[in-house]
Amino acid sequence: MISRHIKRSIGACLIAGLAMTSVTGCSNKAQADSTSEMVVIENQQQEIKDVLAVKKITPIKGFDSIRWISDTKLIGETQENGIPNISIYDMEDGSLTQVTKNTRPDEEVNVWLAYETAKQGSKYVLYKEVVYKDKLNPFNNQFTIYAINLETHAITYIGNGIGAVSSIEDDKVLFAKGIRIFEYNLVTGEEEEICLPESLITKMKAFPTTHEGYMDMYNVPQEDRGSNYYQNNNKESFKSKQEHYDMIWVKRKGDELNLRTQNLTNFIYNRKTGTYTVDASKVINRADDDHSLYPRIIKKGLVESVYYDDGVVELWKIDQEGNRQNLIDEGMPLSFYPSPDNQKLVYMLFKQGHRKIYIYDYNSGGKIALFGDCNSAAFWNDASDKFLYLSTGGTMIDPSAITTNIVTLN
Repeated sequence: MISRHIKRSIGACLIAGLAMTSVTGCSNKAQADSTSEMVVIENQQQEIKDVLAVKKITPIKGFDSIRWISDTKLIGETQENGIPNISIYDMEDGSLTQVTKNTRPDEEVNVWLAYETAKQGSKYVLYKEVVYKDKLNPFNNQFTIYAINLETHAITYIGNGIGAVSSIEDDKVLFAKGIRIFEYNLVTGEEEEICLPESLITKMKAFPTTHEGYMDMYNVPQEDRGSNYYQNNNKESFKSKQEHYDMIWVKRKGDELNLRTQNLTNFIYNRKTGTYTVDASKVINRADDDHSLYPRIIKKGLVESVYYDDGVVELWKIDQEGNRQNLIDEGMPLSFYPSPDNQKLVYMLFKQGHRKIYIYDYNSGGKIALFGDCNSAAFWNDASDKFLYLSTGGTMIDPSAITTNIVTLN
């Protein structure tokens, strides 16, 4: 089994370098300050301890995690002898505790977290189980949902044949079977169906009746439609969605439910008023993905990235009003993750033929470069003193080779 997080990898990196160095920007767009960049290796921990406060890097081999459940605990997936389960790692004592009891190998069943439900301070987290009984229909994504009580590790069965599940709010979780929506109370064990207006159901059921119409919905170019992929894999996907027409997105915010079915349209339903609208800003339109529209700008916290049509990305520090203060770095490609307190930044990019992961300090302007094997985004804890990322040891096939790396800052 290949880790889903690895398959969704966003270019990145890890520790393996050799020397302290500096990097000079090489594009003619702008020049990044390179005077305070360092490359970290294991025997240099003491040297950099007071410079950018990297206390240690803790690898947990065979553990696939992208979520913190406290400032010192992570939850993720493990495999022992090919059997997948959910486990919790505790930084305080170094223990890795298996909390689910699956005994079937990954050829028969897959077990993974519903990561949208795993948050620091949560009492519960959900996990999904998919049994591979339908070998001829790999497009059927229905699963069984269970809840883990993070205090007692007790496991509660919620339901099967589920196509989408929400995050947990007020100890309640929404899930969809087909296009029927249910709410499950994790405290009382009660389940309630949410009755949607018939007119909304009709709109959610609207789906192309032909494969040609299905490709129209995705705005597939005419010159691509005769390819082997669209005449085989894509056609099978269309047939499967006709047969197993599911809700693919269920989100809740207060009284409002955000719903999306296989027709790729988002609907906002208000439980209090019984009314709904189409969220036009969220309707998926593949034609909008126009790669000629550059530069593209993405902002997160006090950081702004600028994407140019030659593939180079610039990363800028900005102030509260969005004004650019200084160029942090540039490269290709680039992804970035500000700490919750907006004091530090983790970002990844290709530079000088290497993947690198950087830690940048907003106040000093200094940055540390860690490079080597890294195959995921970075995930901060709420205290902003640790982040984690995944590496694969050079293989993306063997789940036991997946390593969760925890970077602890002073």
